[in-house]
Amino acid sequence: MCEVFQQTVAAHPDVVALRTPDDSARITWREYGERVRQIAAKLYALGVRKGDTVALMMTNRPEFHLVDTAVFHLGAIPFSIYNTSSAEQIDYLFGNAENRVVVCEKQFEPLACSAETVLTIEDLADDSPDFDFDATWRAVDPDDVLTLIYTSGTTGPPKGVEITHRNIRFSMAAALEMPQFAAAATDGRVLSYLPDAHLANRYFAHYLPMCTGATTTCVSDPKTLASVLPKVRPTAVGIPVCEGWAMSESSVHGTVNRPDALKPGTVGKPMPGVEVRLADDGELLLRSPAVMKGYRKDPVKTAEAIDAEGWLHTGDIGTISDDGYVSIVDRKKELIIYAAGKNMSPANIENAVKVASPLIGSVVAIGDRRPYVVALITLDPETGTDPHALAQDPEIVQAVTKAVREANATLSRVEQIKAFRILPTFWLPGGNELTPTMKLKRKPIAELYATEIDALYSER
Repeated sequence: MCEVFQQTVAAHPDVVALRTPDDSARITWREYGERVRQIAAKLYALGVRKGDTVALMMTNRPEFHLVDTAVFHLGAIPFSIYNTSSAEQIDYLFGNAENRVVVCEKQFEPLACSAETVLTIEDLADDSPDFDFDATWRAVDPDDVLTLIYTSGTTGPPKGVEITHRNIRFSMAAALEMPQFAAAATDGRVLSYLPDAHLANRYFAHYLPMCTGATTTCVSDPKTLASVLPKVRPTAVGIPVCEGWAMSESSVHGTVNRPDALKPGTVGKPMPGVEVRLADDGELLLRSPAVMKGYRKDPVKTAEAIDAEGWLHTGDIGTISDDGYVSIVDRKKELIIYAAGKNMSPANIENAVKVASPLIGSVVAIGDRRPYVVALITLDPETGTDPHALAQDPEIVQAVTKAVREANATLSRVEQIKAFRILPTFWLPGGNELTPTMKLKRKPIAELYATEIDALYSER
């Protein structure tokens, strides 16, 4: 990716590469290249070398792109941390990544204190002795690790997914063969509003523009996205929504619907260079040159995930139609096995309830080895400020009851929710119940709310 970046800098020096919505920051590709060289010199002077890891803790801002790119030009490995992470979670990531250096915003300094060297964005402005920058980045190998992406940790500690330069270069080249991605060409405009700890944001708003010369607008607060859109006019807005599927372990390279062959209810067909098939138990397997190098410091889990033939065992139960369209049923480990033996998808049940009312924030369906399905429901945090009062409000209770009834009408008899409870709390990303990417932490939820769950079964 170093060579890709340098080629884009040379080809589009005066095109704006990075900006903020109000244009208080505008950085051309030429300036981007100069800043990368400067920051790389600073980090090199601090002892950062090929194979080292560097943690990044920032909101969505242009400096992320500058620092991340500078780090991988040294052959070092940048990785981002969710801003909602606790000190304990951050310490775990530091231990697994073995990083000595953290680059962060001042507001995150207290959380990064366990690292040997903590640099703020302001520190990077200092001049540092020059070094042979060109020789350094040219020594980076395609099979060197480009970034670490930590999984959200729904079933245990996060795993560090090692993505190589080769993984992303292959994925980018293949993606640009498709019309919905080829639109992000030289005059393309991209919005960056997701956390950079999420590979999807790195893929579409960091690496893809690096290949095309597109302009990335950094939105620090996702809540302002609606007001930013008219100012930015992103290339991809206005085209059909093309649902796709991928995972960090596949370098966000999997399946996607094409605008000219859209099939609602599916996640499309395999992207160029991707093979998919189903295991005997229905698990979706994927193989491509974009599949990760492995899990950092975990050869056992790597061997469990990637078999001897190179197939990535995704953990998703799926189906493949005769014409090649893939549909995702649920996570393999999360299927509910009804007491009578039927397998059910909790996500299917939960989604049916959530779409029935905007008041509902989270739903978790319980029923594994149980006589029937029950649910814990929390309200959307934007519903109000007092979850205790809201959970008892007659109008709220009536609306949620109606939503459950409507959801049940779309479900089979054994899938229907027989009892539910509105919890007097909000579940927030990065908390005990939800990962930073809003996935349910089912095991902790079952432990934290065991009393409420047991009561739902004893009350009938």
